[in-house]
Amino acid sequence: MAGKITKTEKVELSANESIANALQGTKLENVPSMRNYNVLVLAQASDDAVRHKIEADTDVAVQNSIVGSENRVPIRPDDVVDTFAVEGGTKLFLELDNTSSSAQTYYYKIILSPR
Repeated sequence: MAGKITKTEKVELSANESIANALQGTKLENVPSMRNYNVLVLAQASDDAVRHKIEADTDVAVQNSIVGSENRVPIRPDDVVDTFAVEGGTKLFLELDNTSSSAQTYYYKIILSPR
């Protein structure tokens, strides 16, 4: 049986860059199929010009929202963006959009807890 899965990451965004799925190729892109999970998402960025969209398969959890601009790894409970439930095998998407004409940094922590 799988336990809690946590990923903390920093993503560098070039000026005006968009990333379709920052989770692509990571262990969180596809939720392990052996059980269902609660998903906790925390985020911060270097500037409020960074927006994110979080999806679980086709369900949108967070739609094109501005990210806090504390320029640090997110901490709990201050930087909780959303929490939602997913079934095993669900594909997660983290779409990023830098609306600034300068480079920005996006920090996230995603925690999958068995339910």
